[in-house]
Amino acid sequence: MGLESGWNCHISLLSERSSTLDSTKALSYSAPSAINIEQSVVKFDIENQTLKTHVYDNNIEYKDDVEANCPSHEWQSLSCLTDSTEQSAPINFDLSNRANLPRGIDKIRPHIENIDNVPLLVSLFTDCTSSNTKEMLRIMQDYGEVICVMGSSANYDSVGLFMQADASVAVEPLYPQLCQKVPSYAPVKNGSISPVDLSRTLNSVACSLSIRREDHLSIIYLIVEARHYMALMWNT
Repeated sequence: MGLESGWNCHISLLSERSSTLDSTKALSYSAPSAINIEQSVVKFDIENQTLKTHVYDNNIEYKDDVEANCPSHEWQSLSCLTDSTEQSAPINFDLSNRANLPRGIDKIRPHIENIDNVPLLVSLFTDCTSSNTKEMLRIMQDYGEVICVMGSSANYDSVGLFMQADASVAVEPLYPQLCQKVPSYAPVKNGSISPVDLSRTLNSVACSLSIRREDHLSIIYLIVEARHYMALMWNT
């Protein structure tokens, strides 16, 4: 199918109208080669400097000035921010049939209608937000895909995704540990519901299943039971 493996086979959901290549090159949080550093603030003293090496032989000092201009930051650019995957890193073998993946959530639907259904087959998306992720779920559903979403019950941005999916599972995440001597989360002792528990419950209202951290459940076993139940429903 011409689909490359690894980070070359991904689709960025960042639209061109909301950002440009120069302004987002160092601000992508979902790519391994990107570092969130403001280039206008961080400076390196070794850039465009002359490297001097000192050689001492028989008390005679020789100075060899070597001009070593540092290369540009093109190696830090991301393949997901280019116009297509054809502009990614060079390869040593023939990939004449490599896929041209769209970039931006607004390019997904025209690509499926006019070119191919490769965006429905790619399993890796970058530069995701709650809004463009919800739109991508809607696109998949419009083309016959059944969507199951598993997300954090502590994130209020997941509510819209839970409601959009055909089936959704809320999972209680591990809360950030800010201090080693103080637990990150402690239940209320008087038996009443805590604000965190209330928020988690409200966020998972649209979910078919809500899992807490102390629950010992096997997702694979639940899928097997669900398929068996659906098979019984079809046979009756």
